[in-house]
Amino acid sequence: LAPESVEVLPAGNRGSSVIAPYGEIGYYNFAATGDQQALKLTWYSGGLKPELPEAVPSDITLASRGAMFIGDKGVIINNGGARNAPEIFPESLAKAVVPPAPSIPRSAGHHREWIDAIKGGPAAMSNFDYASRLTEITLLGVLSLRLGGKKIYWDSRNMKVTGLPEADSIIREPVRKGWEMD
Repeated sequence: LAPESVEVLPAGNRGSSVIAPYGEIGYYNFAATGDQQALKLTWYSGGLKPELPEAVPSDITLASRGAMFIGDKGVIINNGGARNAPEIFPESLAKAVVPPAPSIPRSAGHHREWIDAIKGGPAAMSNFDYASRLTEITLLGVLSLRLGGKKIYWDSRNMKVTGLPEADSIIREPVRKGWEMD
């Protein structure tokens, strides 16, 4: 599902409003739906990193590519890639955790999945249904950034930002005559 609000702030001197910043910090808020709780996601890029939560030892170094999940009882850090096992903090919690059984099948590779799907096999894991949602989330961050880091409230059903008419010209940029789509 799409986030209900997004705010991406630039880091570093862009020099121009049309040049991407050196990094960003993005705040994505997803509303609770059905049995899924609300989720707040913070994205760091360009070498920016979050502060370590209290449960994490101060000598832990965050990798340049990874993820940190902060819950009510503890923290999970995955320092990027399948070669590094996730770390759980506090360590007392790590000893009590029983990893779930693998539930996502191993990929034969992006290109192999694509070819198999074309030949009538199962849909690729990176199919359009999944990719379109991920792309929407990413482009909402770009939209906030292009609007100077303004917080946007997104109406996914209507593809419109609520209360920010200047976003309309970015979402639906003018199209040259003869190149319109219905």
